[in-house]
Amino acid sequence: MAVDQLESSIPGFKGQMTGKLTNQHIVASTIYVDHASDLSYVYHQTSITSEETLKSMLAFEKCAASHGINIKHYQADNGRFKDKLFSKSIEEKGQTISFCGVGAHHQNGIAEKKIGDLQRRATALLLNAQRRWSDAINTHLWTYAIRAAYDSRTYAPTNENDTCPMSRFCNTASLPTIQNQYHFGCPTSMLQKEHQDHKKIRKWSDRTRIGINLGYSSRHALSVSLILN
Repeated sequence: MAVDQLESSIPGFKGQMTGKLTNQHIVASTIYVDHASDLSYVYHQTSITSEETLKSMLAFEKCAASHGINIKHYQADNGRFKDKLFSKSIEEKGQTISFCGVGAHHQNGIAEKKIGDLQRRATALLLNAQRRWSDAINTHLWTYAIRAAYDSRTYAPTNENDTCPMSRFCNTASLPTIQNQYHFGCPTSMLQKEHQDHKKIRKWSDRTRIGINLGYSSRHALSVSLILN
């Protein structure tokens, strides 16, 4: 399993479902890549501390375990992955980890290439959305553009006779349903809350409001999208 981190000088937007608005921003993403299936996993971080990096590994392993997969080995750059907190967790779980040589990032080329691919896809999505809706889309939404790029690659076959990375990772022939996937950044009409709650709405009043489609929700069914108000 290859792992590396993507850092951004532009703070990324951290969305919320409910509650008081946070001042936290996304500053980096940890990317995990399975060598065999090409499946990747993206975890956004509000800092690049050892604690946040460890949270990314635990989140990834929880996701892998939900599909019946146990992680045995990691390949990483030196960085945060050689810190005591990360190494201790690896040792306690009976896993192993190997590091690249100094200045030899090509030894972790699979993770490096995956980060480059996701970044290029996300840039294309973000720029296209900005040009079509410049008043609403800005570069601080790069975190969701990265996740949209990840989703499209994870659940789509690489060619007509192939399975998608998620199917290969889970060792199943079935393909995930993606008919509810919409383009990142596109305008989305939503029912007003009063209409959703089946309350009476005045005649001739607007029953919908416009939001920004940010892609799939990681906490809901695949038929549910994240919509920025």
